[in-house]
Amino acid sequence: MSKILFVTSYPLEYNTSANVRNLGLIEGFIANNHEVSTCSLYPTDINLYSGTLIQGMFKDRYWIGGESHQQVSAKPSKRGKWHNYLRAKIANLYNYFSIYDRRKAQVRKVSALDIKETFDVIISSSDPKSAHLFAEELLKKNPKISSRWIQYWGDPFSDDISCSRFMGNMRVKREEFRLIKLASKVVYVSPFTADDIKKKYPEISSKIEFYPIPYRLSISPKKGFVFNKDIVIGYTGDYNSRNRNILPLYEALNGTNYKSYIVGNSDIKLKSTENIIVKERLFGDEFKRVSDEINIVVCICNLHGTQIPGKVYHCVNTGKPILIIVDGENSKALTNYFAGYDRFYTCDNNANTILACIEKIIKDKKSFNTPVSLNPLYIAQKFIQPV
Repeated sequence: MSKILFVTSYPLEYNTSANVRNLGLIEGFIANNHEVSTCSLYPTDINLYSGTLIQGMFKDRYWIGGESHQQVSAKPSKRGKWHNYLRAKIANLYNYFSIYDRRKAQVRKVSALDIKETFDVIISSSDPKSAHLFAEELLKKNPKISSRWIQYWGDPFSDDISCSRFMGNMRVKREEFRLIKLASKVVYVSPFTADDIKKKYPEISSKIEFYPIPYRLSISPKKGFVFNKDIVIGYTGDYNSRNRNILPLYEALNGTNYKSYIVGNSDIKLKSTENIIVKERLFGDEFKRVSDEINIVVCICNLHGTQIPGKVYHCVNTGKPILIIVDGENSKALTNYFAGYDRFYTCDNNANTILACIEKIIKDKKSFNTPVSLNPLYIAQKFIQPV
């Protein structure tokens, strides 16, 4: 049994794509009889809070900006849409001029933590990327807290298509190299990102590895999926036009009689139609209701970069058909990669091929087994092994 300290910026109570990935891995550790404690900022945003996600999972909780072992109780916010809009604009402006997210300012509070126990390994997980700075500060304050530090990267630091920075490329590369040098092991969730980083920094490539995102063990597995109710097609995720092209999917769905959802934030405004329900990002029970109703899951790959959308993996244990729309400069490599799992349908990003693939899914009525290589126990055991 290993003792693990899992470090994040966002508390694990927040229902985000990164935390779905984190919790899948943590469930794998616990199922393998490892002991997990956590360190993160204290939860304060009720809009993201979903405390039922992780009840009873951890040995200890250490809060940056809160008391150690403090009872978690996010309180309702009275902020309106205008306040949230201004807050988002300020955050975007900050991120444009800084290579880290604004939670970097909380690193100074790490020194107030009183963690007396030692761990076999510290794992810091982005995103947000400031989590790696929190782990670095913990090790600076007490080098004996652990002899191993594994960095877990969702989005890469350099070449992150979700970030636009002012003259930031060289600064980011220097900081990326500095961080990777400090780690015992560095794990990426995209094989293309891992290969790119190895080529970029060959002198430290031996500590870089790729593992896919594990599913959640707490999602009850199904042996197969049967269309025993009306077809409901759904895309849930942001779709900024700079990164993802939603329009072919919208056009394809608009030509069907199938009830469909497009849920997420974007810089473009789509209108709901007779069969397509368009909503901004949902949280909590409302998101769960929509997710449960969807029985054909759609994911759209990015136009640029080496990242793979995390939502590709989140439903692999549900039995639901998953349609991955490949796009951009890595379309062929992505198609070949997903074919290796024998779990996904893939097609190019144009309305005709999307519609044809949807019709094939419905005609096939195929049952799916969950790939062993995406099992949390399997990934967690490999994850913790030394390089």
